[in-house]
Amino acid sequence: MSSGKRPYPFGNEDERITHDPAQCGLGDLWNCHEVLNQDHMMEHSVQDFASAGPFETNPKLQTNLQRSLTPLEERQTNTARYDLNSVGVDSTQNSGDEAYFCFGSIPDLKAQVREEPPTRQDAMSAPYQCFDILEQGALFYGLDSGGLKFAILNKKVCQDLRVLLSGAELRLKAFISRKEWLRMVKHREREKMPTVVNFDLNIYGLRKCAVYVGRALSKVELFLQQPLFGADDSVYYNPQYLHPEEILGNEVSSTPMSILKRQPYGTQHPVVNEEPKKVAQGEVHHTGNDAAEINTILGSLSFRKHLVKSMADRSIIKTTILDHQAEALDFILRRETGDLPMEMTLWEQREDLDSDLDQGLYRHIITGARSKQPRDVRGGIIADDMGLGKTLVVLSTIAGSTDRAKSFSAQGQSHLQKGPVAVVTSRATLVICPSTLLVDSWIDEIRKHTYPGYVTFHKHHGQGRQDDRSQRQLLESDVVLTTYATVAAELRQGQSILRCIDWFRIVLDEAHEIRNPSTKQHQAVTELRSEHRWCLTGTPIQNSVDDLGALVIFLKVPILENPASFRKFITNPSAPNSRERFKNLRVLLGSICLRRSKEILGLPDPKPEMRFIELTASERHEYRSIEQHCRLDIDRIVSGHGRARLNSTVLRSLLRLRLFCNNGTPRREFATVSPGNEMDMDEVLSYLQQNNEADCSYCFRQVYSISDAPDTDGGLLVPECLHLVCRGCMPQYHAEGSLCPLHGVAGQVQHSLSFGRLPLSGTIPQAQTQYPSKLRAVLNDISMQLSQKSIVFSSWKKTLSLIGEMLTNDDIPFYCIHGSLSLGERIRILQDFRSPTGVNVLLMTLGTGAVGLNLAVASRIYLMEPQWNPSVELQAIGRALRLGQKEQVAIVRYIVKETIEDSNVLSRQEAKLQLASGGFGKRKRGIPTERFQTLLGFFGVEQSQQQA
Repeated sequence: MSSGKRPYPFGNEDERITHDPAQCGLGDLWNCHEVLNQDHMMEHSVQDFASAGPFETNPKLQTNLQRSLTPLEERQTNTARYDLNSVGVDSTQNSGDEAYFCFGSIPDLKAQVREEPPTRQDAMSAPYQCFDILEQGALFYGLDSGGLKFAILNKKVCQDLRVLLSGAELRLKAFISRKEWLRMVKHREREKMPTVVNFDLNIYGLRKCAVYVGRALSKVELFLQQPLFGADDSVYYNPQYLHPEEILGNEVSSTPMSILKRQPYGTQHPVVNEEPKKVAQGEVHHTGNDAAEINTILGSLSFRKHLVKSMADRSIIKTTILDHQAEALDFILRRETGDLPMEMTLWEQREDLDSDLDQGLYRHIITGARSKQPRDVRGGIIADDMGLGKTLVVLSTIAGSTDRAKSFSAQGQSHLQKGPVAVVTSRATLVICPSTLLVDSWIDEIRKHTYPGYVTFHKHHGQGRQDDRSQRQLLESDVVLTTYATVAAELRQGQSILRCIDWFRIVLDEAHEIRNPSTKQHQAVTELRSEHRWCLTGTPIQNSVDDLGALVIFLKVPILENPASFRKFITNPSAPNSRERFKNLRVLLGSICLRRSKEILGLPDPKPEMRFIELTASERHEYRSIEQHCRLDIDRIVSGHGRARLNSTVLRSLLRLRLFCNNGTPRREFATVSPGNEMDMDEVLSYLQQNNEADCSYCFRQVYSISDAPDTDGGLLVPECLHLVCRGCMPQYHAEGSLCPLHGVAGQVQHSLSFGRLPLSGTIPQAQTQYPSKLRAVLNDISMQLSQKSIVFSSWKKTLSLIGEMLTNDDIPFYCIHGSLSLGERIRILQDFRSPTGVNVLLMTLGTGAVGLNLAVASRIYLMEPQWNPSVELQAIGRALRLGQKEQVAIVRYIVKETIEDSNVLSRQEAKLQLASGGFGKRKRGIPTERFQTLLGFFGVEQSQQQA
């Protein structure tokens, strides 16, 4: 292992760029990938510049890039060619007067200064110096000043830029900070020899080139970040940033920007940044645009340069794995065997440390701790996007490690006593899932991808799991499958046979389920023994960096598994207003986490379609009548100055209007329903979602459906206070006397929602002409595409019931899955739906479609209503956009014009609010003030009325 600092994931930061002064002609090639820089401000050594070979174009890469978007010839025909070589032209404009967007910045690149740098009069005052990046000869790009390329970029970056610029008209600009510019000038004056300057490379171009730029850079593992300089006069749109609104079919014009602590040059009004003061006072959680930076970090974790394509054991695995799965197989093998390249270890060998050892000591890159040997965790995180085939990767890993597993089990038989508890070793891989539905899905995958009898499995769930036969299977099977709830229940009962086994490997499926370390589930899985530990999750960080900390505890990453150490070295340095705020996080994830996006599958982009529905005259009259009634209710509450009742009244009114858009006129008889008799759990859940209360009171995971039936995965509603308990935490809830953890005594806190006044249902008409306009529209769409597999998603079972009646009237066969349907019945329906000869229409509540399903056979998705929380919708859509999908998926969304659905109150505003906050930080219950004000404005209540 080389000494020195760990390379930056971009391959640029902390790298020493060296050059032989005897070979410093402009035509020389140079490479910056071999030796490492000890300090940004130190002088650069001069011995290795001339080692690079000739430039070689990558035809395959160019072919892939050109195939990924419109052919180059077509772009050249339809797009004017612009002169980008003139210095001083506004970076936001081209000769065709189309606006240029800033696509982002590639930070901390390096250029070799070979000519005398230009003299800048504002060098001491301006925060940065800016130069165009233009071609230098046939192979290079350089920083241009008045036609003179005074600094040349390194070979690798030049190669990547040449491929990038071959497919689009772009402008490249280099921004050098004042501190770096002065350092470079001083060094050159003192040494009288070539030196190196660090700069940020900004990319500008037409909006239509954005997707191409994002894909092209991703293919060469370059990732755009928010520009520190140069974005003030142009719109910032980062094509590598996940914009939820685009997935929902809405157009996005810009990417939200974090507040960076800087003052742009020429700003007349200084930027006053109060964030440090607020952070010190504990007033600020992570409310900047953390999501953009986190996504950039996650997007850089493909390790393509360091992984090879490992072959699966074809005598066991009958499915041919794809390239990205073969690379994941190599990632797992390297981590489990300790054969790690420098980029995948958290330790560096330091021969300069005081030591009596011949080989020196190893130092932890993040914490500085010392060790005689590197202590890397023999596991990690597979954070691939949903739908990339993580299950097959794990099965291929199990098939390829049978000898290691048997050896581990045999060695362990000689020491069955570990502490006060007798422990036996098992060659099995223990897979822990959120639900029995996912357990059965794993069993289906084993049968699908392996030859019969070669990968044995055992389901540890339900009654009889403690008998002798079941206990023998825990030791003799290749795979043992169970649920988080089962592990937690056995721990709580003190009868955990799983704790008495030293497993060869533990795999957590949907590992984000344990992101709260205080829960029994997290404690139970962490206490299990194993040689290797793996987390499978598409979202290792959901709400805050602390989510990752929970996974690190389970993985037992040395030093950082201690919560105090994690806070000190990972969480605290991630405070706002620092360009290096996520540096330690980047290093940690760069070691233990592998992530690839769905782009590598080459799936066609989903085709969004919008249906704007016109209400009939009678429907419009009824809608306005309901709206007016809601306004009167809210006005009365405002006059009484009751904030709690105002909240519930506003949210109840909102839900009433949303339900009308789907289901039509409410049933009058439900106006006097007593609590508990006719409560529709889907609609109660929607109410709680509107108030940001649809999560478990114990572990704070989202609850997607409510059902107390034993063979479902729904959560439990605590009726006295309307709090929720997820399925996994139900045993803990019952063991603690069925007391709500947020309110110590059940029944003591009454929620302000009155079920007796909540309009819970829509009309069930006697004739088809009486069905609501929206439902007639979806029926028409389905009828025109009967040959295609279609899924209709709605939050409410009553909406699906009405659609089911209409389909029945038209003799169109269908299935319906909702939260109260047993898991066994769901499996049967899904198997038939996935069959080519099965029914082609599936109705499904969004909650049941959000977790753990593979719906890749569907080519049409109908979304019946805008969602208050778009993440639920995104997860449901993701079930069809996954490995195995052969068709372009059409996503049809229905919006009733001139109603609550057509306002900014629902999903579009929510997406913007999520983007603005980055989706990170401590989540608060209750509706945010800003959004509540928007709702009041919709109902005609002015702020002055509230304060009166």
